[in-house]
Amino acid sequence: MDTIYLRDIELQATIGAYQWEQRIEQKLILNLSLAVDCQAAGSSDDLNDALDYGAVLATVQALIKDKRVALIEKLATLIADEILCHYPVVQTVMVDLAKVFIFPNVPRVGVVLTRGRNA
Repeated sequence: MDTIYLRDIELQATIGAYQWEQRIEQKLILNLSLAVDCQAAGSSDDLNDALDYGAVLATVQALIKDKRVALIEKLATLIADEILCHYPVVQTVMVDLAKVFIFPNVPRVGVVLTRGRNA
């Protein structure tokens, strides 16, 4: 299995367990690793044989825009589920999602989760 990745995606989201957090947007950093078979695309050099990672990015951005959640774990799970739902060629997705500078001297606080298709 091969991996396509998207790194250091900057997003704005309404997220947080505290009431004040639900009134603001916070900066998030997202990293995705998508397990796919790149053999056909590597041979054909044709986008039709490849995972369109621009479409994956647009899917994630649309999801984030409309969601309000309390926990970063929930948002990461929603992202993983959305990718697996819309892109059947993705066998496994790793979502690394972090809030930026919510504590002094801590650049990122987040979660990394991996989800795959049920056999």
